[in-house]
Amino acid sequence: MFPSAGVPAGLAFLTPDQQQIVIGPIVGLCVGGLFAFLITLRTFYALESDLNALDRVLDPHPHT
Repeated sequence: MFPSAGVPAGLAFLTPDQQQIVIGPIVGLCVGGLFAFLITLRTFYALESDLNALDRVLDPHPHT
């Protein structure tokens, strides 16, 4: 379903000692993934805005 749902599911199969070893990198990976998603979303909206502006310049009188 969601990649972040796989993290707790994967941790459930580890022993407590193994969980302590990998918890730091997993948290870092999740936080990094969240920031990457937010940057991608911001880039998408900026690109969409630019494309809408280009569309208005190329066709100032849309046929509605």
